[in-house]
Amino acid sequence: MVESIEYYADVILSSWIAIIVFVICIIPVVIILVILAKILDL
Repeated sequence: MVESIEYYADVILSSWIAIIVFVICIIPVVIILVILAKILDL
């Protein structure tokens, strides 16, 4: 029982780390796309 709880805790932790890394990687791309869109609109 304890092992399964620790396993799920590890899975949740690693998934959170993956989500944070994904967000950190995606934010600059979104910012660049927004800047390019504004430049093209001008």
